[in-house]
Amino acid sequence: MGGEGSAALAARADAQAFSGASWRSLAPWQIALSFAALSAPILLFAHPALCDYQNHLARIWLIANDMPGRPAVPFYSVDWGHITSDLGVDLAARLLGGVLTADQIGRLCLSAAVMLPPLGAILLNRRVFGGGNATQLLIPFFAWTLTVLAGFLNYQIGLGLALLFAALDPIFKARGAAVLMAARCLCGVILFLDHALALLFYSLLIGALTFGPTGPGAQPIGPRLVRSIAAAFSGFVPVLLLSLAYRVTPGNHHPAGAGLKYAWNTLSDTLLALTSPLVSYDLRIDAILAVLLAGAVLFALWKGKIRLHAGLVGLALVLLIIQPFLPSATPQGGWTDRRLPIMALLVLLSGVQATFPARRAAGLVFALAAFGLVILRTAWIGWSWQGAERLSDEVAAAMSAVPAGAAVLPVQHVASPAELAAAPRGRFIFHHEATYRHLQAMALPDHGAFVPTEFAQRGVHPIRLQSPWDQIANPEGGELASVDALSDARLIPANASYVRAWRSRFDYVLVLNADYPDRNGVAPPPGRLALVRDAGFAVLYRIVRR
Repeated sequence: MGGEGSAALAARADAQAFSGASWRSLAPWQIALSFAALSAPILLFAHPALCDYQNHLARIWLIANDMPGRPAVPFYSVDWGHITSDLGVDLAARLLGGVLTADQIGRLCLSAAVMLPPLGAILLNRRVFGGGNATQLLIPFFAWTLTVLAGFLNYQIGLGLALLFAALDPIFKARGAAVLMAARCLCGVILFLDHALALLFYSLLIGALTFGPTGPGAQPIGPRLVRSIAAAFSGFVPVLLLSLAYRVTPGNHHPAGAGLKYAWNTLSDTLLALTSPLVSYDLRIDAILAVLLAGAVLFALWKGKIRLHAGLVGLALVLLIIQPFLPSATPQGGWTDRRLPIMALLVLLSGVQATFPARRAAGLVFALAAFGLVILRTAWIGWSWQGAERLSDEVAAAMSAVPAGAAVLPVQHVASPAELAAAPRGRFIFHHEATYRHLQAMALPDHGAFVPTEFAQRGVHPIRLQSPWDQIANPEGGELASVDALSDARLIPANASYVRAWRSRFDYVLVLNADYPDRNGVAPPPGRLALVRDAGFAVLYRIVRR
């Protein structure tokens, strides 16, 4: 019996050693292959189905091609003097403008927005738990969050940088208090320049890490909370000093920037916002992927060993508790409620360790399941982008006759319930948000034409609208009006008031989503429109002057 017991212990030890060796040799390759898969849609499609991407791409072109005394177009000038935050993409355009094309800069920024958050979460997880574990194999699945599909590039890049800087914090701490404070201040300034919420996220991460990996019972909770709060505020020091010195606060300072008011969610909206890390172009496909993900997580709980970092997991729970009390929109911007679940998810992934000690087969099954989920999710995103690629091609075809200097008014056929029930691939995300709403922005780089929806918020974007174009524009972008608003002013949205001047101030009308009927009924175009090009999804009309 003694010999059999010794043999069993030796076999278990060999299995554990093999499991550790296989992890060190294979897990990094699987993570690298997962990130390679994430890059595939970005490389394949020039105009991905992201709500704000084309608007950012047009601004990148404006900045990259701006020269002193020779602006790229007469409608806008580049002005950096009033910007304090949200500068990540714009700085990349300024620094790389003479080296890369606007399309290359846009894809580089999009790659950073997609890959930095999961990469940062993996590195922070490694730092917290002292090496690799099975959780890190699953993190790339969450690269395609709702804020990526919305095209929130600076926000996504900021989240990733905050996680990376938090992972470096123990290195700074080992070099002494002075180095730690200086490093946190520098990280805080970098994050603030990219996005104000990135600095907030970094501060919360530092506080959670300072709280420690153990629960309240290990040490007195009061002193730990005080240390956590003090550490969290350390990165804010230089930003507060700069704000006091220059008396400039971050955010939208445009005088007409009150297009967005405070808006609050219903219970169903709150529940849907909580699922935002998993929501994409079709809730049915999202539900299938969510069930498969839940199966992988339950398998890890059943066969594996789970270890939690108390500070990070506690922060994730706090963020989820706060989320229902946030407005869905503020005067500073929209989708406020859909950002915290992304933060909470990244924090949670950073603070959970899943291992399969002495269970080589279980570890292998989980690794294959994690890689399969990453591939399935990325393939679904690429499939949706491929379906939406036609939209940008047809918009380009419709606008092929637009001359430089022309003013193009974008409108749409507002989606009907029938269209939303069977939406074409890649045309809508999250509760039927149209991914095509900024395709008209490509009139700027492609034709040098004016559109009224280019992002040019004072205090947020280094683009200033020139007079008299500022009288017929919404620098926040806003929503597209129905084509029927041209004949019925009651249908003009509050943030598209420029439509009222369509007869006198615009040269062309571009109708998007024209291959489906408008929700308000298909009304014939007003008599002052002459058809120029019908490209299916996009139709261009010339406004006939009397």
